[in-house]
Amino acid sequence: MTGINEVSHKKNTQQKGLLKGSPKAIPARALSKDTCKKFGYLIGNQNGEEVHIAIYRDKHGKPVSQKIRTKDKRFSTVGDHRASTLFGQHLWNGGGKSKLVITEGEIDALSVSEAQQNKWPVVSLPNGAASAARAIKDNWDYVNKFAEVILMFDMDNAGQTSALAVAELLPVGKAKVAYLPRKDASECLTQGKPSEIITAIFQAREFRPDGIKSAVDYRNVISVDETASAVSWPYSALNTMLLGMRKKELITLASGSGCGKTTFCKEVIHH
Repeated sequence: MTGINEVSHKKNTQQKGLLKGSPKAIPARALSKDTCKKFGYLIGNQNGEEVHIAIYRDKHGKPVSQKIRTKDKRFSTVGDHRASTLFGQHLWNGGGKSKLVITEGEIDALSVSEAQQNKWPVVSLPNGAASAARAIKDNWDYVNKFAEVILMFDMDNAGQTSALAVAELLPVGKAKVAYLPRKDASECLTQGKPSEIITAIFQAREFRPDGIKSAVDYRNVISVDETASAVSWPYSALNTMLLGMRKKELITLASGSGCGKTTFCKEVIHH
């Protein structure tokens, strides 16, 4: 099966003028060969220089472009990058109650996947945080297949600003913003802290437009008993349960005919 995949990849690259390469482990980034192979992240050669090659695909899953990364972090593209979808999008169908993690770049997407044994959906933006909103709009139907969209962008100002911009685009309640204790997911992985990535995913905060608050945020406030009213009920048990007769509360009496509702009300009036 591996041989077939490699032949197919070589055929595609020859047809489209894309660079050749092969998946390899990247120890400096704590990335395994399996993770790089799954996503189509290759090591190749361009003009005599070893480069990283990220394969991008169109909405039909066909390779259409590559993003090239040199050792000194110079980036370029080969092929029709305008037809590209999110990096890794072809691997996950979405739907149901599944979560989708979106990162800024390919290395961060690989790092998130590595941390969770390549089991759960993660993709990255094709052109970084600066064009995040445009990338989400271009892949709107795909992103909205997922029940939750977790934005795990870099922890710098540019990354967080872009994360909020994307969160505002998505339907209310769908977007969550993940917060990492380090610069990005790659740094968490390379420093031997993959658990920080997993924790950030499951503790991501739900994004809500300005002015909308969740009752959960006020649990400590609303659970505090209010001060008892100076106006009491004629029955000690009711005073314990209701803290007296308080303003802005409506008490409804319900029982069968002849059970004493009127008598009860008269007792309250008399008291």
